[in-house]
Amino acid sequence: MRDKVPVVIARVPPLNFNVRCHLMCYRGLGAIAFLLGLSAIAVCAYSVKQAPEMTALLVALAPKADPQDWKQHWLMESLATGSAGVVMLGGGVYLLARRAVGYVIVAGAFVGFALYGVLQRLMGDAKYAFEGSGDWDTVVMLGLAMGALIAYKRSRGDT
Repeated sequence: MRDKVPVVIARVPPLNFNVRCHLMCYRGLGAIAFLLGLSAIAVCAYSVKQAPEMTALLVALAPKADPQDWKQHWLMESLATGSAGVVMLGGGVYLLARRAVGYVIVAGAFVGFALYGVLQRLMGDAKYAFEGSGDWDTVVMLGLAMGALIAYKRSRGDT
C-alpha cells in the first residue's frame, strides 16, 4: 500500500492583491490630503475675512497693543496656512488620480509648513502665541512627511 502524502494547500493571494491594495491607499490618503488642504484653505479664507474684526477686538481688549503689527502677523500666518493648504490640495488631487507624485507633493506641504514655523521662531519673527509651530507640531508634521515619502517609495516598487 502506498503511503499517503498529506497535501498542503497554501493560501495564495490573488495576483492583483498588490494592485488593489495600492489603489485603496491612493484613494484613502488622497481623500484625506484633499480634505486637509480644503480645510486649511477654508481656515485661511475665514482668517483673512475676519482680520479687521479681530483687530478691533484686540484694540478693545488690549489698548496698548499695536493693532497693525498684530494684523500683519495674523495675515502672514493665515496666508502660510492657505499656501500649505493649496499644495496639500494639489497632492490630494494627484493621489485621487492615482499618481505617485502626489505623495511627494503632500510631503513637501508638510515639510514646508514645519520649516516655516521653525524658521519663524529661529529668526525671532514670532511675536505672538499663534505664530510658529511648537516642537511637537514640527515633529508630527515631519513624521507625516516621512510617512508620505515612504509611501511614495513603496508605490514605486522600491522597498
